[in-house]
Amino acid sequence: MFSVVAVLFVVGATVFKTATIFDTVRRIELTDFSYHGGVDDLSHRFQPDHEISAHVFRTELSVDEVLDLGVRPAYRMVVYRMAAAAYQVRFNGVLLGSVGAFENPSGNLWNAYQSFTIDPSVLQRRNVVEIEVLASGEFGLTAFPVVITDSQSEQRLSLWLASIIGNVPTFAIPVLLLMFVIFLVLGASPGMSLGDETLYFAPAVLCSAVHMLYYVTIHSLPIPIFLFYRIVLSAVYLSGFFFGLAIYARYRYRPTAVLTWALLPVVIVPWLASSSWEEFHGWFPIMNLVLLAGILSWALAARRRFRSDLKARVLVLASVGAVLFVGSDVLLRLLMGYRTVGLGVFGILVLIAALVVVVLDDYFSLYHKATHNRERAALMYEKSIRDSMTDLFNHGYMFEILRGLRGKYAVLMLDLDNFKELNDAAGHALGDDVLRFVAGKMKELAGDDTFLGRYGGDEFIAIMLDAGQPAAERFAQALKSTIESKVLETDQGCFGVQVSIGIAVHSGNVHGGEATMEAADAALYQAKRSGKGCITAVSMVRRRGGAAGAETPA
Repeated sequence: MFSVVAVLFVVGATVFKTATIFDTVRRIELTDFSYHGGVDDLSHRFQPDHEISAHVFRTELSVDEVLDLGVRPAYRMVVYRMAAAAYQVRFNGVLLGSVGAFENPSGNLWNAYQSFTIDPSVLQRRNVVEIEVLASGEFGLTAFPVVITDSQSEQRLSLWLASIIGNVPTFAIPVLLLMFVIFLVLGASPGMSLGDETLYFAPAVLCSAVHMLYYVTIHSLPIPIFLFYRIVLSAVYLSGFFFGLAIYARYRYRPTAVLTWALLPVVIVPWLASSSWEEFHGWFPIMNLVLLAGILSWALAARRRFRSDLKARVLVLASVGAVLFVGSDVLLRLLMGYRTVGLGVFGILVLIAALVVVVLDDYFSLYHKATHNRERAALMYEKSIRDSMTDLFNHGYMFEILRGLRGKYAVLMLDLDNFKELNDAAGHALGDDVLRFVAGKMKELAGDDTFLGRYGGDEFIAIMLDAGQPAAERFAQALKSTIESKVLETDQGCFGVQVSIGIAVHSGNVHGGEATMEAADAALYQAKRSGKGCITAVSMVRRRGGAAGAETPA
């Protein structure tokens, strides 16, 4: 608990420092501009005329105010998040620079951070700052006031703001889009069965990617800035809606369902009821309160399995982190207005990271289970086609092999002579050892293209692919010699093992594996009738009229 509190304290301190970065540097705030004969703070506003028009804002400051920043080789003027088609800045009539296509403006700027260098050589006793804004429909500052600061402080501002409104979202958007595709595929795949929450995670991540545009610098918006603003801000609440559905689908915590569905009217009503930037902002306390309550309900839902489920612990900590970041946005905006950097992006990224952990853990658990089931099914199938004593294929599987064969092959039927007498005299245990011994010798002598099986009792079968009678007879002779060299010593005396083998060769001009096996069985019967311990071979031929038969070799 202490470590969690310590981590939250460090994160909270970092959040506060980042959010209030403008208030941690020495600066001059330019808030009193003359505009159309009155005083103006250059805050965001709408104008009825949607044609591109110029607006000039002027203010003055004394040289002492600038020098109070310290003697520097240069000073910097910082303009952050100016809504406009384009704007340019002059200091004592000297053009410091411009942002946007000032000569041919189109669209709107969004999230632009610009620093203009002020050379101390242009300083006068009274200094005039002039900002000319080209805009249509709406313009003005949407976050911090225009400030003048020293070079070192401006570098700090640039570092923090570039990280927040540049690098993080630019990296996050393609990652989120990739995750959207992955979650969609995993959730919709009928073979994965990851649950409904994975399907809900997909639109949640997509809405998060849309919301990331709130932090990206865009130099030309193709749509009105207020419309864009409503889209990207509504996306974060829709993302919370789908997150809530996913958490409820996983934990079935009723308050989560209630607060999740409450987010829909919270998104829809402000969208339809707001006709201006200010009206839309007026809904923020309610919208953020419902969102924060929903996030807290996620933590409470997962907390019920906190001790038993690692994924629940991840979601609880991620929810607390999201509340910390999103809550800091709400608190600091209430305390300081819009003089803060929005940090909701980090809360979203914390939740997304937790989702990755949860979904990947679900996926790998399911994959491990599926792999285990496949391995078990393969093992069960293997056992179903094997003879448990000899580990050769069983009778049924050898029949399946024969039914699918075409072309040239040989079938050998092997029977142990006088095996019953051996079994009765020496016992079943020794008889089982003899069967395993014969099976082992068959495996040693058979080639890769030979199937071996136990036909039943003391009978064995071998199917040699692409083999004629000479090859089958050589295999049979080698097998017979090896097996009959075995001498069994028992209390009742020494016993030898003798085998009879029947061979049937399928030459490819007839069809029917069962007929070939029957011919091999008939050849085995003939070998045993000839005095046992013999090898008899037949060839399958096609007789007149189309019937297949067997012919005993001369």
